[in-house]
Amino acid sequence: MFVRNCWYVIAWDHEVPEDGLFSRTVLGEAILLYRTAGGEITALRDRCCHRLAPLSKGRKEGDCVRCGYHGLLFDATGRCIEIPGSETVPAKARVQRYPLAVKNKWVFVWMGDPARADPALLPDNFSCDHPDWDYLPGYLHYSTPQQLICDNLLDFSHLSYVHEKTLGGSTAIAQARAEIEAVPRGIRVTRRVHDVPPPPYYRAVRQLPGNLDRWFIYDFLLPGTLLMHSGGRPVADLRRGGARPDQQPGAVRARAAVELHPQPIAEGAETADPVH
Repeated sequence: MFVRNCWYVIAWDHEVPEDGLFSRTVLGEAILLYRTAGGEITALRDRCCHRLAPLSKGRKEGDCVRCGYHGLLFDATGRCIEIPGSETVPAKARVQRYPLAVKNKWVFVWMGDPARADPALLPDNFSCDHPDWDYLPGYLHYSTPQQLICDNLLDFSHLSYVHEKTLGGSTAIAQARAEIEAVPRGIRVTRRVHDVPPPPYYRAVRQLPGNLDRWFIYDFLLPGTLLMHSGGRPVADLRRGGARPDQQPGAVRARAAVELHPQPIAEGAETADPVH
């Protein structure tokens, strides 16, 4: 059972070729993505309505896709406009078209009722396409139930132990009490850790004098999107007052946007899209 009236990340925008076909499975449904001549991306069910052959195994013809089995031709709305050997095309000859949106390099599809597809519900993954932030697009595949990865990202106390030699560096993270508040379509978790040594990950990229005050602030939104802001600031600088710790120039700051959704075993049991 999945939450369907949500936007799901199906791809990075650079993955969809300018002149080709791209297929990926979301919630057990194979979905075909391709670009029209104007560069817009369309999302169709990757199954021909005739004999269910994958349309991604066919070929792109202009703004249309032709099935590689019996040659039916579908336009970018999913409507069949040509059947070889037939002078007429039944009105019902079409494949499902999914609502689609592109925001900050993420390509989203709406898996539920098309009438409820509201772009205002897209998560704010601004750091994926912002001049102030470097980002690293990619995937992690987990051979484990999706719910366990959601649980992992909802409770960062594990950083003290699982990531002791990288992101953690102190048992104080696990000991800090998290503040939890409701936000639209999810929750926000805030964890602040005071006066701790810089974690090994920080020391690898910057020389930091003395201990830090660290923060982890993240939203976890339906259907499985993590938007995180974390960082640390030297305690000595904090004692001098001034701006908020996460806004002071000497702070180490990081942003992460992660989308989780189940995938078939062949594509990776579970998929997350980590950035930065």
